Amino acid sequence: FKSRRADVMVCTDVASRGLDVADVTHVINMGLPRKTDSYVHRIGRTGRAGQTGKAISFVTPTETRNLKIIERTIKHRIETYDVPSPKKTKEGIVSTELLRMQGLKEAISSRDDFKLDESFAVYQDFLKDMDKAKLLKLMFSYQFNSDFRQIDESLTNLKNSMSAKEESPRRSERNRRSRSDRPRRSRNNSGPRRRRNFR
Repeated sequence: FKSRRADVMVCTDVASRGLDVADVTHVINMGLPRKTDSYVHRIGRTGRAGQTGKAISFVTPTETRNLKIIERTIKHRIETYDVPSPKKTKEGIVSTELLRMQGLKEAISSRDDFKLDESFAVYQDFLKDMDKAKLLKLMFSYQFNSDFRQIDESLTNLKNSMSAKEESPRRSERNRRSRSDRPRRSRNNSGPRRRRNFR
């Protein structure tokens, strides 16, 4: 990662202290740390030496209190956003791609001298028997379907992970209560005590 042979590094809090890697643009926390100073050290891996960087944290409702504590400690309000649904994510990607294509669409429609590579003939021959509806389905599937399947899988895994994190404190609380409700064995048992002989 430091030698630029990898674009992403997945790590634990061990990497939040003592590592000096230049030009780290983003730090993504898959949950808030238990200690505030750990959060400060984590996000400190980006925006070093006067540069800018972004820190993104996925926070479950049960971690809201920890987020408020972090804000008070660093004396800065952290912007919060809802995780977009798969539908909104896909619509945003399609809109961005169509906006990028708008200039090309206008050029093809308005310029008589718009040139295509000579290999276009092969492409045209391949699609010549398809009507408009099937052609649009083919183009959309080729452009987006694979990426959208990955989005569905990624957001589903993220949702399951966050649900598991929410369930963990509740399970710990139930276990604590169940232990406290168990009858405790008294040390002062009534009745004769059995004497053991050791030889």
